[in-house]
Amino acid sequence: MILKKMIIHKKTINILFFFLVFFPKEILSQGNDFKQFNYSDDVVWNNPEWENPEIFEINREEPTATFYSYKSSKEALINKDWQNSPYYKSLNGKWHFYYSNDVKSRPKRFYANDYNFSDWNLIETPSNWELKGYGIPFYTNIK
Repeated sequence: MILKKMIIHKKTINILFFFLVFFPKEILSQGNDFKQFNYSDDVVWNNPEWENPEIFEINREEPTATFYSYKSSKEALINKDWQNSPYYKSLNGKWHFYYSNDVKSRPKRFYANDYNFSDWNLIETPSNWELKGYGIPFYTNIK
């Protein structure tokens, strides 16, 4: 019985060795085969990425914990509201907003630090831009 297990184990090792020798790139790159995206302004857009179900994390930030920190544990204990943390920053308010009908009509280089967006409209955040008059709502509770 032990001899039989050793033979099976040896065959498994031989098979793995075979694949590592003849297909190293395919085996060692598993999990690292991400699609590369070209963000050039000269891109030809056949289909927008939001219509491709295979693309679900462009520029996604790493998840973070949902707790709030303070400078010291003493300060955390005396504060009754997490909004009092010096590290808390609310993103609610008015934000500059530009609506494009399609990708081709979007402002070029809007992501640049020196981009002037002063002529953009202001929109209340959080909100839903379709309900603020931009575009058409995709999801409704009306039949």
